[in-house]
Amino acid sequence: MEINVTPTAPQLEFFEMDRMYRLFLSGIGAGKTFGGAVEIARMPPNTTGAVISPTYPMHRDMVLPTFFDTCGKLVLDYNKSDKEAYLIDGKKVIFRTAEDPERLRGPNLSWFWLDEAALMDEMVWKIMIGRLRVLPMKAWVTTTPKGKMHWLYKIFVKEANEFTGIVKCSTRSNVYLPEQFIRSLDTGYKGLWHLQEVEGEFVDFGATRAYPMFSRLRNVRKNIFQDHYNPRAPLHVACDFNYAIMSWPCIQVHPLLTQIPLESVSDSDALYSQPYVLTEVELIPANTPAMCREFRKRFPNHTGPVVFYGDASGSSGDSHGAGGYSHYDIIDKELREHYDLAFMIPRKNPPVVNRLVVTNDVFSGTGYWRPVLVDEDECPTFINDGENVLLTENGDNIEKITKQDDERSLLTHSTDGFGYWASIEVPVKSMEVAQELNDIRDMIRYGRNMENDPRPHGAGLMGV
Repeated sequence: MEINVTPTAPQLEFFEMDRMYRLFLSGIGAGKTFGGAVEIARMPPNTTGAVISPTYPMHRDMVLPTFFDTCGKLVLDYNKSDKEAYLIDGKKVIFRTAEDPERLRGPNLSWFWLDEAALMDEMVWKIMIGRLRVLPMKAWVTTTPKGKMHWLYKIFVKEANEFTGIVKCSTRSNVYLPEQFIRSLDTGYKGLWHLQEVEGEFVDFGATRAYPMFSRLRNVRKNIFQDHYNPRAPLHVACDFNYAIMSWPCIQVHPLLTQIPLESVSDSDALYSQPYVLTEVELIPANTPAMCREFRKRFPNHTGPVVFYGDASGSSGDSHGAGGYSHYDIIDKELREHYDLAFMIPRKNPPVVNRLVVTNDVFSGTGYWRPVLVDEDECPTFINDGENVLLTENGDNIEKITKQDDERSLLTHSTDGFGYWASIEVPVKSMEVAQELNDIRDMIRYGRNMENDPRPHGAGLMGV
């Protein structure tokens, strides 16, 4: 059923996107609710769908008026008490709110629309996708974003797949808005609020990311392991030790000098380098002997050096009842006969602030080092860390969640290990990154604490 509208460019992109689940993410006033209402008219005749608003006032004041503005001429009947509309082509539109998600169970639907879904619980989404049992089985979501910890970010960005699609646009993309309105928003919203409410970006409030330089766009690629792993070159393994989860990023750094064989790199070549996080060896729950066995499964034919980096505390004490052996003792015992093994472990760990600075250096690129590239499919835990690890309120440490039933307890371990590696191997460009980490206290100690570095001063990337 056609209606006479002239869509904006983002609305047209949204209409033409052929995905089962679509997200229209925008700043306020960009026309997302209008686009959602137009989609109702575009659904096939004689189908039943649902329109869900966060609350009844939002249904009454926003969704229903927009529906009648766009589809009013197509409405045959509207039952106010049942909140159901019947269109002239046989479509039935059921209007409901998300205030009690369990009450959404029941009808078999061909399509549904969630408006301002950022204000809804994830349970609404889970219940509604279970109602799509009749063709064409389409769902669309229109909303202004509410941060990277929100379920919408998880479903449409972190876990995006062939069924999902997203159109993101700024308020200013709506050419029908008065210029004065745009200027008033630019004046009224600043910083993160402006990014969220006007630009339609996923941002986080009330917390500071530990790794603000990490970006999926810059740092994440597909097929890194497949395309760049070299079994003859040094393989760096970054360790952090824990029993709920262990996740060891496995890193190679390729010189950008094509005339030098990778397995023949010298220290002086470290300045011309592309670091790769190829994969992560991970177990949940975990212990060090099991991690060593898993490592051998992942790298059965590696002939180049294998160099372990990690937490200094792994060198001392009893590894969880391992007969007095430390974590590194166990790694040496389990792997020495299989690999050309070496260890680069500091006598004591660098300050957390220093480790954060140098890790952000690796994400943004430093000196002649290009930004690290991470395998999207091989390193989900590492990527999750990069996006979601937070600082404590006073900004001088990484937030750790210890409750095992909280999924955030799986955070920090992968990037902690990576930070120990970076603290030894990476030249620091400090001041630029320190500016980006301006919520961290005591940002006068920018570079590596050389007293913690076991190598001779100036030892290079491949100095193993």
